[in-house]
Amino acid sequence: MPATSRFPPLREMVNTSSSRIIFSILSFWILMMWKEVLILSSGLPFFRIETSGT
Repeated sequence: MPATSRFPPLREMVNTSSSRIIFSILSFWILMMWKEVLILSSGLPFFRIETSGT
């Protein structure tokens, strides 16, 4: 099932500046969240023990 079926057509989203702004903010927020999650998880002791070997 294609994911595009849930959203309006791509050209409609591109033509709507507000949708473009929301999309850019959302993607930026997701990137920031991923960075935070990676930093936090790499700082956790049990994660460090798992990665640093047996």
